[in-house]
Amino acid sequence: MAAPDTTGTPKAAAQEDMDSPTLSSKPSLRPLTTKQERRVMDHLDERLLNLMRGYKKRSEESSTTPTLEAYLAQARHILSFTLQIPPIRPSAALRTAYLLRLTNDVLTCIPGYPATLDSLPDLLSWLDELDRAWQAVLAGQIWLPQDHTGVDPAGDEPLPTRGLITQTDRTRLKSMLISGSAVIEDWVGDIATQPEVDAADVESMLQRLGIIERSVRIFPGTLDELERISGLG
Repeated sequence: MAAPDTTGTPKAAAQEDMDSPTLSSKPSLRPLTTKQERRVMDHLDERLLNLMRGYKKRSEESSTTPTLEAYLAQARHILSFTLQIPPIRPSAALRTAYLLRLTNDVLTCIPGYPATLDSLPDLLSWLDELDRAWQAVLAGQIWLPQDHTGVDPAGDEPLPTRGLITQTDRTRLKSMLISGSAVIEDWVGDIATQPEVDAADVESMLQRLGIIERSVRIFPGTLDELERISGLG
């Protein structure tokens, strides 16, 4: 199978992954074999462990993620790799499980970095990509890493891709996004209190984040899709 697309990832990260398990960069609904699943799990477990290790050492010179930008760069690779897991049973459950784990880790770790206006654009980009990623997973879509978006399988694909996420996982995701949004709101609020920060710049960033009168919807697409699915019973 072809190596995963690494467009948009740092060169260093791409070099690190030369020995990583491979996933197809072309849209596919062929489930992974048992051997492939094990290799993918080992790879993602190691990358997530390294990401958390770098975060815990963020104040040390040896850390691989001393800044939020560096942390999100590594998280983006994990996100892209995870989303290339085919959205078809039984592999879809693996994609959901690791995306939930990554989402929880990132939303927990973001506030651990200094709140600075310079880091907001990268954070906004990450949150937007994560929002689109979850919309793709909830819709059972194939992920296109080059375009950072999900697409429906071709019309002649005979395998079902809908209803792949359990109610338990949807409930967990919704809770995670709502609580994470509140934490990020507080983190962004710290920027607004810094004397060297221009209030107009902060207001512009807050509007892009969807923080209006303390009403946060950082993941609008995902939350809307969760509500739509719930409405279907």
